[in-house]
Amino acid sequence: MENIFEKLEKIICHGVLAGSVVFSVSSAMAEGMSYDYAQADYISDTFDLNGSITAVEGNGIGFALSLSFSPAFAVRLAVASTTFRDFHGVQVDYSKVTMLGVTGHTSVVENTDVFANVSVVKAEVYANNGVNEFSKSDYSALVDVGLRHRLIDRVELEAQVSYVKVFSYGLVSTMAGGRYYFRKRLSVGASYMANDVHDSLFITARMDI
Repeated sequence: MENIFEKLEKIICHGVLAGSVVFSVSSAMAEGMSYDYAQADYISDTFDLNGSITAVEGNGIGFALSLSFSPAFAVRLAVASTTFRDFHGVQVDYSKVTMLGVTGHTSVVENTDVFANVSVVKAEVYANNGVNEFSKSDYSALVDVGLRHRLIDRVELEAQVSYVKVFSYGLVSTMAGGRYYFRKRLSVGASYMANDVHDSLFITARMDI
């Protein structure tokens, strides 16, 4: 059981990044970049860990709130929860990630922003195989840097690199995605994140506030 749970911890390490990638990218309104928004996310995760017989899949939801407190900084609160299918006979009832951080941003050229975010992260996991239960939590920090570019009036492109170390596992991931504004303050988007053992697809709905 111990080896399986160690792998579960590694899954959660990846899940922290999955839960953070979309949250740390801000929104753009038609007339300019905005860092004030409320967002809901659907997350689809696939893990291919060394020694696993098959890939591990999971689905989750997330919510985020970002509010500016100065022209160049915003505070961000985010929560994501994911449920995974059976992993070597262990049912992961849930994993949960909570993040609170600060985003700094600046414009480098017209319609293009660079940003950096530092967040405190709490990660939790619970598993039960019918005989033994396993639960664990950990605190860590997440750092990400990225680029946002408004391609045309209603379309924004995003790219980001993130690093987190939680449950003694460190991981670097990259993400790319886009967002379409069908109303002045309402948008939908999709993003894809990948690293050596983990892929995530994000579908998001966002409202600028």
